[in-house]
Amino acid sequence: MKRKIFIPLDLNENRLLKLEENEIIHRIKNVYRLKEGEKIIFVDKNGYEGTYELIDKNKFLFQLKNLNKRKILPPYNVNLYLSFIKKENFELILEKSFELGIMEITPLIAERSSWYTNEISERWNKILLKGLEIAEWNFVPKINKPISLKNIPYQSYVLDKNGIPINKITLNKNKIINLIVGPEGGFSSKELTIFKNKKCYLVSIAKTNLKTETAVFVAISLINFGNF
Repeated sequence: MKRKIFIPLDLNENRLLKLEENEIIHRIKNVYRLKEGEKIIFVDKNGYEGTYELIDKNKFLFQLKNLNKRKILPPYNVNLYLSFIKKENFELILEKSFELGIMEITPLIAERSSWYTNEISERWNKILLKGLEIAEWNFVPKINKPISLKNIPYQSYVLDKNGIPINKITLNKNKIINLIVGPEGGFSSKELTIFKNKKCYLVSIAKTNLKTETAVFVAISLINFGNF
């Protein structure tokens, strides 16, 4: 895999880069052990990838050699409404979701959520942006403020093992998919009524129980890479 690092700068306006962020400097110096004359790829939040050469290892000064705009987009605009689950699993989904082409994530406060917050953690934003170093999508993932389940969009798709197999349904022709994922304890009867009133679709990926994070990864893979 090519060495790529996300940086909070506009590459289109910086032919010379002088790095000052300690975390990035640590990776270049101690992880990649980059030497003068060697190259590395930087990625920004505008979808640009630039190949830069280290020209001064003491000042951490880099010179642009080649700049490209990413072009790849997933087939569907997938918005994930993710219930609060165990924090480590919640953050694992954040870490991997962009690789699979999820465009937006909205944390969901469900009745059986074991914990929740009304704020967006800066750590969550950093986890999402790190995905730019791996995936090559031409968009930046977004995390929205948490909402209550009653505020989900109409005609959302709800993961439920008793639902219709996801490969047997016709997805929205407008390419926008709002996917609802429940907490470890599942949805309450009151929440199932909300789904019914909002004309949501219950969809399944397996007739057996799966961990939440596993179910999310399989569902997104089927939507974006399953040739619906």
